[in-house]
Amino acid sequence: MARKIILDVEPGITDVLTLYYALFDPEFNVLGITVCGGTNSLPTALRCVQRILDAIQPAQMPRLGVGMGYLPMPMGDLEEFHSSSFFSAMEFPDADYFSVQPACRIIKELIRENPHEITLLTLGPLTNPARVFSSHPDLAELLHRMIITGGSVLEPGNATLAAEYNFYRDPKAAEWIMRTPVARTLLPLDVTNQILLDYDILQLLPQTDSVSARFLNQAVNRLLQLHREILGIEGIYVSGMLALEALLHPNLFSGKMMHGEVETEGEKTRGMTIFDRRLHPKFSPDLEVMLSVDSIEVLRNIYRFLERLTELST
Repeated sequence: MARKIILDVEPGITDVLTLYYALFDPEFNVLGITVCGGTNSLPTALRCVQRILDAIQPAQMPRLGVGMGYLPMPMGDLEEFHSSSFFSAMEFPDADYFSVQPACRIIKELIRENPHEITLLTLGPLTNPARVFSSHPDLAELLHRMIITGGSVLEPGNATLAAEYNFYRDPKAAEWIMRTPVARTLLPLDVTNQILLDYDILQLLPQTDSVSARFLNQAVNRLLQLHREILGIEGIYVSGMLALEALLHPNLFSGKMMHGEVETEGEKTRGMTIFDRRLHPKFSPDLEVMLSVDSIEVLRNIYRFLERLTELST
């Protein structure tokens, strides 16, 4: 049976492949996509998702929601990368005809309608989930699991010296989720930095003249260009696809239960994740933290999906 999921995304540069994976692979039943601000303002982030959905035209359109109260904040060391106009070099126009509701309402209603069945995957700042669970704490018992991309254990930060980008953008929301009594799996930079899609991916993309194929080819070429020119990396980090893999194939990941907290105020350490890794921890471990991944098998799964995408998208 397909896994019922909600994707909470900060769309733009890095989530195109993730949305293709989730919406085309029959292993997933995407009930909702909710948009959070971070890289972009909420209206811009929403337009990004609408463009992607318009290109994909999924057989079952998920409910679409957008957060509230976006506050512009510095992006740290990734500002140049995320400020690049991702869609500026693409030929596809805006699409704004999708019905949009508040993100918190969609998350709340879908969890209540599908108790103990939904996995919430968070691929950006944790603003939307924090608002939902702070307003409706009973939902924590009804959610099957959260899979969170964010934070770091031993890996240095990618927004600052100490902080990973998603947690740096809204550290108070991240800290709230760290304290929320819900089953959670954390995919920190220690794991997500182990998977890099190189230029071989271009040979696997569908080469048909469909809108979805042309959109994906242009998006991936743009992704590769930005990673090379701004980050100096010959490939693409795909933390969102890794989150989907963790849901489908948890046996390919290993980690341990730990207690974690987030620094919310520090001038130098804002967004830094702190874990109780002492020999005799003071706090009870309540968070599953992944520390390693079978990168060969995960890449094989991703490549296998991309090879099948021509068939899945027709």
